[in-house]
Amino acid sequence: MEYAAQPRPSWAAYASVVNPQHPRPERAAYVGCDNDRYSRTGWGPISLHYDDGQLVMTRGSLRLLSAPLPGQPSDVYFEGLATWRGIALFPFRPAP
Repeated sequence: MEYAAQPRPSWAAYASVVNPQHPRPERAAYVGCDNDRYSRTGWGPISLHYDDGQLVMTRGSLRLLSAPLPGQPSDVYFEGLATWRGIALFPFRPAP
């Protein structure tokens, strides 16, 4: 996932292959964007979660972006400049 502030705030998703000797992806392929949903929904928290083969970004009940992901991620990396007002991790278990 990549955030861009200009010309309008937006998110894009890229797929990459992990090399265990280099945590940063060497190549990435564009797989989708938020189609301006992020900037049109104003300010507020976003959520990232894995759902049935997709990495999904939502704000409230609105799906901003989804990207194919063959399995749940085992590692998550953040890179670049950001202002964090809060971050929380919640374990998710499917309903019985």
